[in-house]
Amino acid sequence: MNNKFICGEGLELRSVSGRSFPVSEIFLKLAKEGAGTRDICPACGSRGHMVMKVTVSNHVDSSMWRLLRSEWFWFCSNPRCSIVYYNNDLGVYFLKDEVRTRVFHKEPPGDRPVCYCLSVTESLIREEIMVKKCCDSLEDIQRFTRAGTGRWCPITNPSGKCCREYLADLIHSILSERPGEPVERRLEELGRSFRLEIRSTPARGGAILLIEGMSCEGCAVAVRTALESLGVVVKGVDWKSGLAEILDMRGYNIEKIKETIEGIGYQVSRIVSE
Repeated sequence: MNNKFICGEGLELRSVSGRSFPVSEIFLKLAKEGAGTRDICPACGSRGHMVMKVTVSNHVDSSMWRLLRSEWFWFCSNPRCSIVYYNNDLGVYFLKDEVRTRVFHKEPPGDRPVCYCLSVTESLIREEIMVKKCCDSLEDIQRFTRAGTGRWCPITNPSGKCCREYLADLIHSILSERPGEPVERRLEELGRSFRLEIRSTPARGGAILLIEGMSCEGCAVAVRTALESLGVVVKGVDWKSGLAEILDMRGYNIEKIKETIEGIGYQVSRIVSE
C-alpha cells in the first residue's frame, strides 16, 4: 500500500509489517504548510536524527533489508512514540516490536540495555550504585562496568550514538534515589566532550570543524562517515577535542556539511576555512 497516498488523505500510515498507525497533527500541519518533514517522525511529530543504513540493518530482521533503499534513515527517541526508524521519502516505518533489539529510549526503567558495545544493563548499573554502593560518578561506573567506553556505537546502539548521551542522566536519576544522600554534581563532562579551541589554521582549500557532542570513538566514526557520504576528503576526526579536519572544501557547501553533521545528532559550533 502506498504510504504517501494514505498520508495525503490525512488518515494513517503503515509500518513495514502492514500495521497502521495514526499520523500526528503536527506532521500533517507541517506537510500542509509545505514545511520540511523529512526528519519529522510522522507518528509523534518530534524531530529525529539520522542513522546509517548499516545501523538499521543490524537491528531489524534480514527479511526487511530489501526495504532499506537509502543510506540514511531517521531514529525517533521519543519514549512515548511507537516508531523507532523511519524514512518519509521511502514511506518505510519500523515500529518498536518490528526492531529485534530492545531500544533504551523506548523501554521503561528497570533492566534496559544501556551500553550496547559492552553489554551493560540498567540493572547492573543500579546494583553498583544502590547495592554495592561503590559508584558515585560516571567515572566510577565506567571503571566497574566499562559503560560508555565502547567504540562500535554507530552499529551496536540502535540510536547510532554513544550511550554516554543518556548515561549521565540515568546515573543521576539512580543516585537521587539514595535516601539522605544529596546529588552533588551533574556530571559536567557529559555532553561537553569538546574542550579545546581550534588551535591551527586549515590547510589550503580545507576546513577545520569544531563539533559538539562527540563522546567516544564511535561518534568519530559516525561523523567521518557522514562527511565522506558527501564526497569530501576527511583527514581525521578527533572525538576528544571535538575537531574534524577536511582536506579539500572546494566545490562543497559549508551549510550542507553543517546540516549533514547536525542531522545525525551533533552540533557544529564553528567552521574555519581558508
